Amino acid sequence: PTPQPPAPTSLPGKVETLLVRQPLTVPVYSNVNPPRDTVGVTLWGAFEKLPSPPTNATSRDGVLDIVVDSASIPRNVASRYGLGSVVLGYSFAVPVNFAQYRYSYDIRVPRANYANGSVAQVVGYFNFFDRINKQNMWLGHIVFDTRCDAGTLVKWDQGPNTPVVNTRVPNFSCRTFGDWRSISVTIGPDQIAWAAQQLRSKYPALMLSSNPADFLLTHVNLNPETAAGTARIDVGVRNWQLVGIR
Repeated sequence: PTPQPPAPTSLPGKVETLLVRQPLTVPVYSNVNPPRDTVGVTLWGAFEKLPSPPTNATSRDGVLDIVVDSASIPRNVASRYGLGSVVLGYSFAVPVNFAQYRYSYDIRVPRANYANGSVAQVVGYFNFFDRINKQNMWLGHIVFDTRCDAGTLVKWDQGPNTPVVNTRVPNFSCRTFGDWRSISVTIGPDQIAWAAQQLRSKYPALMLSSNPADFLLTHVNLNPETAAGTARIDVGVRNWQLVGIR
């Protein structure tokens, strides 16, 4: 068994604030983050642009469909450590600090092709900034991964040069599914402190606060991607949103 974060606790008398909501039509960008305080979807890599069929991102009536096909964006993949990514994301103009965050959406993964050691996966991320040590960290939840044994992963993300902790959601799948499935992830002080401790344990020189109140939320995203060879993944997303709780 791999390490798991503590379960979230309910806050008495909680007040919820909607922070992010998926619009009916999501604007598309190539190799740049959307403007701050704007939901957008980005193909990362400086060479191929969207659309690069079959790699594409299209939205209509509140449903965003993403296709990532590494064979159609080979120069982007080569320049990004073997990763092909089309990311739905939102960055805060002013980072926020709530007691808890509930990140939820409906998702379907009707297709995932992979061979010869390649991987297709979907991971949702929070990016937190430690205001004391001026250090970011990623907290990820793995929704889908063609590696059925995917579990808690503590690593260093070479692209943004940022440490990462990934864990599986309870309804994780390694098999494709065409029906809509609801994902809801709540994190708060206990989960932030646990992730920071996992990172400090693996990287003893890494300076991260032990006080969860020192971490500001800067960004959230949903990341369908391929890795380590030629692969493809098709993903549908609707009702993507983030709620702050205090």
